[in-house]
Amino acid sequence: MAWKKLNTGMAPSWDKVKEKTIEGIILDRREHVGQFDSSVYTLEKKDHTKTAVWAKGSLEQMLSTLLVGTEVRITWKGLVETKNGRKANAFEVEVQETT
Repeated sequence: MAWKKLNTGMAPSWDKVKEKTIEGIILDRREHVGQFDSSVYTLEKKDHTKTAVWAKGSLEQMLSTLLVGTEVRITWKGLVETKNGRKANAFEVEVQETT
């Protein structure tokens, strides 16, 4: 009898350091995922690949206002220092305007 590895069903994660900007259509949102109780958004990019975007803090606040089917562009702006002296990721989120 052989062992079979189970798939989590999650797309590969966005590596914001290698790919500073990601664009795509929001396919779904999962809440309370992982050890840090994050939300995970699945984006379908123009090349039809799917990528998981982990969101916590300010990124989650921005993305949580968007509906499934929204075309979005997320840009990682780097690390910034917070008021309490900690480092946090900074993001810019843009949506495609509809005519």
